[in-house]
Amino acid sequence: MLTESEVKALVETWLAGYTTDADFFVERVEVAGDAVRVYIDRDAGIGLEECAAVSRGLSAMLESEGVDAELEVSSPGLSEPIKHPRIFRKRLGSGVELLLTNRQKVRGVLQGYDGQQVEVLVMVKERPEGKKRSRLVERLETYPLEEIRSVRVSFDK
Repeated sequence: MLTESEVKALVETWLAGYTTDADFFVERVEVAGDAVRVYIDRDAGIGLEECAAVSRGLSAMLESEGVDAELEVSSPGLSEPIKHPRIFRKRLGSGVELLLTNRQKVRGVLQGYDGQQVEVLVMVKERPEGKKRSRLVERLETYPLEEIRSVRVSFDK
């Protein structure tokens, strides 16, 4: 059986011949025993028909390479952690939940990603000096990737 990186290289080569649309990308490949899972996406989103067409083509290509595998092609779901740089960019402006390495959870709106850190607009309670009541204010917080365990789309902005 091929390794994940070998399968990913085959998939990327096949995709380059399948479409001239640079919008397509491989989010990740998982190989477990004889099962191969390929997660693909597009910046503009991907539909079921496109996944099915890619699955048929990849299946034929893997078969011609002598790879006997159970193939599954899908898009990364909204409940999956965000890992790929293009998915971070695709989700800018979306509500996200970060789980930090110190187990703290942060919810906010994804504002930026540069490959090193993530910027999230969060709501925090702040008490202005000389005031008795706290109020909610927006604050842009930056989190280095090494301090983040996972980032997921959150449906409560």
